[in-house]
Amino acid sequence: MSANSAAATLDGAFEAFNHGDPEPLIGAYATQDVVLIGTEKDNWYEQTQAIATALRADGGGEFRLDWNLRPVALDPDAALLVGTLNFVLSNGAIFPTRATYVLRREDSEWRIAHSHISLPSEA
Repeated sequence: MSANSAAATLDGAFEAFNHGDPEPLIGAYATQDVVLIGTEKDNWYEQTQAIATALRADGGGEFRLDWNLRPVALDPDAALLVGTLNFVLSNGAIFPTRATYVLRREDSEWRIAHSHISLPSEA
């Protein structure tokens, strides 16, 4: 599997999220040794169940995701995706962020082991 197939995993999960279904994105996270770091001070999750709870709470259609992530192969079983992940609010306002995802293969499937979303500097 290539880094492009890892990117396709996220593409499908983000598309489903944009259509009100957070479950494919939840299912894309690794079952062990996983971290999601969001933009808020308390957005640090290290368990799949905590990530699932957070994503289900966010999947209510108040925003959609707009992403541009570049895949980089780390080795045959790991890929890095870097770029932007913008939150487009229902009123059209855009909340821009930078995003980094590390995916690894688990049982022949790409799974998110780490995701980090941060706000760009105002400088």
